[in-house]
Parts: sequence; C-alpha cells; structure tokens
Amino acid sequence: MVDMDSTIKSNPNDARKAPLHRVIAENLSHKINNGDLKTGEKLPSERQIAQQYNASRATVRTALQHLEQEGIITRRDRRSAIVTLRRDVKPNLRIAVTSHSLMRAMRVLNEKQLLPARTQLQAINIACPNAVSNLVTQPASGADILICDIDFINCWRSNDGLFNSLKLTVTGDAEIEEQLLSVCMDQGRLMAVPLGVSPMILYYNRAILQEIQAFIPQGDWHWDQLIDYGSRISKSGRFGLQMKPGFAQLTSLFTGFGGQLYQSNGKLAVDSQPTFDNAVRFLCEHIGGSGIIAPITSELPIDLFADGRCGMAIDGYDKYTCYRDKLGDNLGIASLPGARSDGRVSRAIVMMILKPMEDLQPVEDMLRTFLSNNVQSVIASEGLAAPVRKDLLTKDFMVNAGVSSEMAELLVKELGSMKPVALPSDDRLTVATHQLFTELWLGVDCEENLIKRLHGL
Repeated sequence: MVDMDSTIKSNPNDARKAPLHRVIAENLSHKINNGDLKTGEKLPSERQIAQQYNASRATVRTALQHLEQEGIITRRDRRSAIVTLRRDVKPNLRIAVTSHSLMRAMRVLNEKQLLPARTQLQAINIACPNAVSNLVTQPASGADILICDIDFINCWRSNDGLFNSLKLTVTGDAEIEEQLLSVCMDQGRLMAVPLGVSPMILYYNRAILQEIQAFIPQGDWHWDQLIDYGSRISKSGRFGLQMKPGFAQLTSLFTGFGGQLYQSNGKLAVDSQPTFDNAVRFLCEHIGGSGIIAPITSELPIDLFADGRCGMAIDGYDKYTCYRDKLGDNLGIASLPGARSDGRVSRAIVMMILKPMEDLQPVEDMLRTFLSNNVQSVIASEGLAAPVRKDLLTKDFMVNAGVSSEMAELLVKELGSMKPVALPSDDRLTVATHQLFTELWLGVDCEENLIKRLHGL
C-alpha cells in the first residue's frame, strides 16, 4: 500500500485521483483514529496542512469542514482545530468502516448527498481487541452501523449483544444471490446485508511481461504456469508475483486447487481433503525462490506491484483504481488459475446493525438507498466492489458507472454464478491461521512443522 501523501505529491495532476480535499480529510481522519492525533490535541494550522499537501488554504478548509461535520474535530477559528467528539451536534446515523477504501466510498456518497444529513463516519481497526464491542459499550465513540468485509461474520454470529437483526423484506425488490444471503442469515433473519461482491483477480504489468516475451494464457490455466511466469520475471531482476497472506488471497489459492481453506462449519479444512496439505506445500516450495512474495512489514503492506517493481499481483477489485492510476495502460487483468465454473466469491462488503439501536427505520431507509442504482453505481465506480444486485451485475451497468469494459466483462464472468467461500467461525482461529501463514511468508518455519501446526489448530 502506498502512503497517500507521497501519492499526491508525485501525481498532483492525475485527474483520476480523489479530490485533494477528500484525500486530506481521509489522512487526518486516519491519524486521529490511529491515535497519532489524540482527543483534545490541536491539529496543525491551515497553513501548515496546505504546505504539507501542496494545497490551497481553501482546499484545506473544505477538508476540515468535512471532519467537523462528521464530529471528528471542533474548529474555534481558522487558526486552530481540536480533535474532539462534537456533543452539541447529534448525528442522525453513525457509520463505522474498517478500511480506507470503505471510508473513501462513504465520503463520496456523503458528498453526493446519498447518505442521510449529519451522518458521522469513523474508521476502526478491526484487528484491535474489542474494536467492535467498543462501538456498542462506549456510547460517546460508538456507532449504529458497521460496514466491513464479510470475513468475520460467523465469528460475531453467536454474540447476541453486538448486532440487531433485520427482516428479509428490507432488501425490497433487490434480488440478491440466495447463497450469498444465506451466509448472512441467522434463524430466518438477516444479521448482515451484502452491499457489494468481489472475486480475486490477477493483475499484471503488460510492459514487464512483454520484456520477458510472456503473454497471459487464454482460457483455463493452472498455478504451475503462474509460478513459471513469476520465476521468469524474477530472473529478469524484478519480483515475480505479489500475493499477501490474507484471507481472500489464501481462499482463492485453495479454491484454485479444488479445495477450501475453511469447512462449512468454520473450522480449518485440514482433514476434509488432501488438497489442503498440497496447497500448503505448493506455497512452501515456491515462496521466495520462484518469485512469490508477500510485501508485508510490521505496519503497512509495501505495494511493489503498484510501484512497478513486480510483474503480477493477486488482489481484490478494490485495488483496481489504485493499480490503474499507477500503471495506466500497462495494467492488465485476468482470472486466477483453477476451475471457476462455480463462481466462487472470496470477498463481500456487508452492512451490520449494532445494538442498542432501537429505531431501525432510519437504518432500513438507508439500506434501501445502498441497494439503489445510484449507490451501487458509486460502489462500482470507486473500485470498492461489484454490484450485489443480480440485475445490476451486467457489463452495460458497470461501464455506465465508469468501470472499464475489460474489467466489467471479467467481473460479470467471475460472478455469473456466485458461491461464497466457507468462512471462519472463531476469530481466535482466524488470527492464529493468519499468523502461521505469515510465518510461512517470512520463512520462520519449515514446511512439515507448519503443516503439523495447522492441523493442531
């Protein structure tokens, strides 16, 4: 992931970037939510912020107005702003999101006046202990709605004190794939509503592949071919394949091997099929030497593909706009190796209603807005996810929303018959699994011992 400040400075005239005032607001909001700027602390002056971002004072002022409207800061005058929660202005709805891309999309919806007036937005780090439960138990910094990836939905399903459920009728006439809805159901009611879906995609740098005289195979192909490409790119002096040890990337690899990472009961699929051990051995064999890399540090990923130092990357649709802006016409896209006839989906964005929200009518009204053509179009155009409604999952709709014809065609093909992957049932198991695969990427443990530890989870 590239630091947003450096992106702005290196590409100040790129019209495809988000407006500078929105980027400034997102960066300041991120610093506040991360604790770099604490409650009661003064923000830098308008002049200092303007110098940092090479922006006009008017642009900075617009960014600060957004933060003030969301209740994140209080402005006494143009010379000082303080990090605080506004208690004199009550928001109609408070929305918590779990990623920068989700926050970006919410800000766009807010600017287009597609969210209710006085909607308060905040970002949370879902990896922090009790991050979600704090939204319920700490009213001053709480939220009414959580918008997040679907990964942890089963982990929260058994906690009756966190979420409200909704009647299936709230989706109205919006036809959502039944199998996707079933993942979000709990005893006949919705504990989450899907807002967007995304397959994992193979991104490649056309210029680098042309240098090594390689071309993406058409139709079905297999992982050994992908690794061969990675090896050839690595021998040319660049990194071959960028693949992070995250849930979506790993589930896509296991699916490509004809298996799955988790079973339907949410446990690791170590004993349910031989493909599990084969997939782990495949990773052990090819990480590093054959060009598979995981660009991770102790804090943020280093996106070598976006920097043009890596030939290929496996990532979600939410990275599309970033890669397009960085690589331009050199960006190519393709399906991942393995059978795709069952349309497996490894990522989805969902909305969950937090307790103790008693009057659900404002939430239901906003949910219908989120499933409308206008908002689904924004979600697609911002590169967040493909439309969740089956009638909108068409090439024409996405092209009209600003998605490239090539990407729209690939998404329709991949999501033509959705089948969500099995999700984990225990957040502790999820964290432990991620840690073990991270150790694999870092070369901390040997192959057989790693497999043994995975079987012991």
